[in-house]
Amino acid sequence: MNNNTESMLNEALNGVGYLTVKASTAKESVPIAGARVAIYDNESKGTLLYSLITDVSGLTERVSIPTVSATESQAPGNPKPYNTVNIEVTFSSYTPVRFQNVPIFDNVLSVQRASMIPQSENGENFIFDFDEWSNYPVAPNEL
Repeated sequence: MNNNTESMLNEALNGVGYLTVKASTAKESVPIAGARVAIYDNESKGTLLYSLITDVSGLTERVSIPTVSATESQAPGNPKPYNTVNIEVTFSSYTPVRFQNVPIFDNVLSVQRASMIPQSENGENFIFDFDEWSNYPVAPNEL
């Protein structure tokens, strides 16, 4: 991204979207309390925005994320009507999960579900042979 495009994007980030993360296992039937959640701003070279812990329901607190305002997103020439974040969820004895390019829209609460997969006693993944992380790129809807 060149400096002019980055400057235009920063000027357009005058809206606020909201995000909460829900960590669970067993096909979302068992919440995971105490999971660590890191939220990074994807637009500003990975700046850490929040470091959170899930509660007994497996939920983080609701956080505010700067994003493109709803009125700016409808203006001609605006490259995209949202901001994006990357999310990392970790919990002991579970395969860490990473979500990339999660869209954040103005005045919208987004809930990112993180289905955690337990590891075997020797630290290997039970089902899948992931490198070190489970990566889930999130493609925004084509509006």
